[in-house]
Amino acid sequence: MSKDLAQIIEQKVKHEVSQAKKEINGKLSSFKDQVNVLEGKVNSMEQSYASVVKQPSVNDEKKLNIVIKGLPHGKNEENNPQCTLNKVNSLIRDGLKLSNIKFLKTERKVSRDSKSGLIIAKSTLFRRQKVDNEGKIQIKGNKSFSSVYIENDIPWEVRSQQNNLRTILKEIGKSDKYRVVGSKIDNSAFRKSVLLCGDYDFIALCETFLRNSDTISVPGYRFVGKNRSVLHRNAKRGSGGVCFLIKDSVYKFFDVTLLDCSKEDILWIKLQEKGSTLCFCLCVCYLPPEGSSRWCDPETFFADLLYQVYKYQNEGTVCISGDFNSRIGYNTDFIEGVDRIPSREVIDKTENHYGDLFMDFLVDSNFCVLNGRIGNENNYTCVSKKGKSVVDYVVVPHESIPSVSDFKVNTISDPT
Repeated sequence: MSKDLAQIIEQKVKHEVSQAKKEINGKLSSFKDQVNVLEGKVNSMEQSYASVVKQPSVNDEKKLNIVIKGLPHGKNEENNPQCTLNKVNSLIRDGLKLSNIKFLKTERKVSRDSKSGLIIAKSTLFRRQKVDNEGKIQIKGNKSFSSVYIENDIPWEVRSQQNNLRTILKEIGKSDKYRVVGSKIDNSAFRKSVLLCGDYDFIALCETFLRNSDTISVPGYRFVGKNRSVLHRNAKRGSGGVCFLIKDSVYKFFDVTLLDCSKEDILWIKLQEKGSTLCFCLCVCYLPPEGSSRWCDPETFFADLLYQVYKYQNEGTVCISGDFNSRIGYNTDFIEGVDRIPSREVIDKTENHYGDLFMDFLVDSNFCVLNGRIGNENNYTCVSKKGKSVVDYVVVPHESIPSVSDFKVNTISDPT
């Protein structure tokens, strides 16, 4: 009896061990397959990365180019690129006295008038900065090249942007007060003129790009702002930042105080009417886009903003504005069948993840957007060479909608 029991137990153990081995071997085989797949993906990524690193970008190539203007076009250059190349190398050697630089290729552009076409000189042997200010002074003193001007080669997009800016300045009749510096325009005066033209009581600004304790000075307005406290060590300018510009006359009727600036890129102010209980709490905020070097967790951003709404909603009437980088498309910012608010006109039909989180914030706070809901002048808030979108919003509590008489999105060409 005991022998039979022992045999039964032994057979049972062997069977269980065999089953366990099969399961382990099956899992090992599956694990090996997964490892092989991952190895294949890693190898593919390494090859892709290597090809990207080895392949020079268009901008990198342009860093090795210079543009030469005013160099006379000779008859012997017709259908003879080598002649143009020799002329450019002579300019560099004799005009700039740079004997260690030699160009490999040149391209003469066709001029639309009687002037000689410009030349794009390309090289892989030197960096653009070697043609320095000293060389430019020398070329001015050389009679053979007195009318020649050398500048950096810049992408088509930058040239187009400069031309567009010049057109705007020409149209407003103030082109003599502005100048283009490098690849961008010194347009601080232009921005101020746009702000003053509107004659607004309050101006909420996102991405002020101010550093440390810098402020914005606009005649007739007072600055209340929050600059980023930490900047990248290699940053040439500030980043992010939000502020209010408040008209001087507002201070005659309201006491204006800083309510909260504890969170980066979120700023609250409080306006208490003098001799009255009337109070407003205004907020301006900026949420960096996905992929930004200063990316922040959008869920944390909206959680912080929601907490502040709950905290200050009993202080006074709340209004929030800012650049949320959120595209909401046809998503609803209220609970259908429960909340009764006017419908919203949709012009940007695209949605993104930030937009979903933004909608959750609005539903949780009982706020809604004014864009496309109030007034008859809805418009895109972001227009660039990449396209058009709505990412900037003004939001208010549901009960505040009847108090809003009008809402308008202005473009830069129509500030009033």
